[in-house]
Amino acid sequence: MSLLPDYTRQAERYDETRAASPSVLAPLREALHGAPGRRLADIGGGTDNYALGLSEARRIVGPGGRVMLMGFTGEDAASLWVLDYFPCNRPWMEATHPPRAALLEQLPGASLIEFSFSDLEDASVAALSR
Repeated sequence: MSLLPDYTRQAERYDETRAASPSVLAPLREALHGAPGRRLADIGGGTDNYALGLSEARRIVGPGGRVMLMGFTGEDAASLWVLDYFPCNRPWMEATHPPRAALLEQLPGASLIEFSFSDLEDASVAALSR
């Protein structure tokens, strides 16, 4: 049984309820600045599994290409104050948000760009928690 059995219904309206955040777009532009080529692939954006997304990125990104992964790690999820109020969500967060080291291990040569939300545009838990 899934920890979030109704997520497919949520995903159908994802773009209607969550706008692009300037807090996310700025580091995204920074990470992609100077990347070769003119193509951009959005893999698993918002509604997919990170491990499915990393495999696909490795498959299609050519030499010198760049991969930008934005998401919560286990460390980020553990720091959310909202889990103090809704502790029943903690097992789901821990099960679906791997530690930062585990993600970086799958991305040899990766660099980490940390950022903080300064807006509420995407209405994510991260933005609302900030």
